Amino acid sequence: YGFDCSTRESVKAKNRRLICDLKDKFGLCYRVNRKSKTPRSGLFRTRLNQKGANLIWYQNKRDEGIMFDKYFSPFPIPALALLYTVAECCIDEWADGEQTDISFSGGKYK
Repeated sequence: YGFDCSTRESVKAKNRRLICDLKDKFGLCYRVNRKSKTPRSGLFRTRLNQKGANLIWYQNKRDEGIMFDKYFSPFPIPALALLYTVAECCIDEWADGEQTDISFSGGKYK
């Protein structure tokens, strides 16, 4: 999403603003179109869909998406929900402006 690693306060502040944009009204679920004046468009049409799915379910010929293709065509909505839930957890790791590992738990992100 464009977070920068730095100890400089200006960079941390930029990261915190980005977090607010991404978490406000599900901003992380929308495509970013810098040319358009439309503030939010392309719901669930982000690069995360393909990149995340490839990383988790289609990385090699033995991954679940390949082995169990009948369950992944069409791509299941619960899997898409998992991708965005994990993305939210990753965004939360930047809450103070710097990246800090946090645990992903179903109770917190349910």
